[in-house]
Amino acid sequence: MSDDIKIGIYLCEGCGIAEAVNMDELEQAVSGEYQVAKCQRHAAFCSDEGRAVIEGDVKGGEVNRVLVAACSHRVMTDRFDFDGAVTVRANLREQVAWTQPPMEEDTQSFAKDNVMMGIAQARTCAAPEPHENVVKSEKLLVVGGGIAGLTAALDAAKTGREVTLVEKTDQLGGWTRKWSRLIPSRPPYRGLVDNDIEDVIKAVESNDRITVMLNTIVASTAGEPGEFTVTLSQGGTESEDVFGSIVVATGWRMPDDMSPYEKYGLGSVDGVISGVDFEEVLKNDLQHDGRKLNTIAIVIPCESEAMPFTSGVADRIAIKQAIQVMDADPSAMVYVLHDNLRAHGQAEELYREAQEKGVVFMKAMVKSAAAGPQLVIDDLLLGREATITGLDAVVVQTGMMPNSTNPDLPQAEKGNEFLCDDVNPRVPITVNGQPAGDGDEAKAEGDGGEGAAV
Repeated sequence: MSDDIKIGIYLCEGCGIAEAVNMDELEQAVSGEYQVAKCQRHAAFCSDEGRAVIEGDVKGGEVNRVLVAACSHRVMTDRFDFDGAVTVRANLREQVAWTQPPMEEDTQSFAKDNVMMGIAQARTCAAPEPHENVVKSEKLLVVGGGIAGLTAALDAAKTGREVTLVEKTDQLGGWTRKWSRLIPSRPPYRGLVDNDIEDVIKAVESNDRITVMLNTIVASTAGEPGEFTVTLSQGGTESEDVFGSIVVATGWRMPDDMSPYEKYGLGSVDGVISGVDFEEVLKNDLQHDGRKLNTIAIVIPCESEAMPFTSGVADRIAIKQAIQVMDADPSAMVYVLHDNLRAHGQAEELYREAQEKGVVFMKAMVKSAAAGPQLVIDDLLLGREATITGLDAVVVQTGMMPNSTNPDLPQAEKGNEFLCDDVNPRVPITVNGQPAGDGDEAKAEGDGGEGAAV
């Protein structure tokens, strides 16, 4: 990056900003008072067209400090990330347009002050300097070939590092390879997306900097940061190598104890299947046991104390699967039974989409299941017991137990749970993906990218 500071100011007019702030006056004030390389406005800089404007200025060498005066720095981080420039955010949406009276003098001053602070930050900030540590080995070991491990391997290889990726099974992809479609991770957060895991796998396998070892486990690890001596066991043959850092992305498994799911009929009532098995049904155009399913109840277990590995991921997967059913057969009838539906953040858009497609969400708890299948429920809104009959299938969302969990070890007392620190580039071993906490594919990919920074 050039030593000359060239600041580009990008004033966004979307999300009500232009209705609350005089953009002409703001542009004139900040561009006239300060020496900046560029000052541009756009209806939505988070859109593809808006991003293209900024990317063009950066690639053309016109700016190397990007000041985006738009929404909070807590959101749209993936959209405002430009190679070759340092990005600074000035909050005109949450701190001005959404909280101050529109088109008033104080509001205008507040907007100008926010941009001025952003300019001051852009003038003094710089790309982060890497921690100068004596690293004896630059090689990275990634344990686990799921989406988190694949992402970590690819991102590390992009930095020029040699990567060894070990996977205990005979193929890469992990659980993600089993999914038919995925939850959207980009705006507008509606419409399920195709599973591109095969493309990710091909990218890993074709990368010269990544060595893939299938049917391989870590037999032992010794040494210190920068010089871990790791013994790998592949088909009974052991080999030893030295790695500077390790990413643990070992994924998850179905809970070891499935007894809490017995009341839902899982494993005992025909037509009751797990959410994992239902993915195969979705792949096969709703065909199951020689017939096409039409009326389906998707159950999200509510008793978190009895099912410690059930999380909000189950809720979002239930919504995703309900949408897939309606997409495959608009005449289908889908019930989603839940207590407190956890569809926070962008997942709320997916929830709205499911409602618009005709999915019925019922605040209810399942008491028992019987042949049919049929469900006896407590309707929590009506305050009475009811029976749901005429179902073709019942889908039960199960928990996700991290493979790092050892059931033979004593569990931490309640209130003393382990809290994972933010990713620290000085930490030589990081835990990513499901072992680091419940999450879907998007979170696993993000964790993998962070893990590559070790």
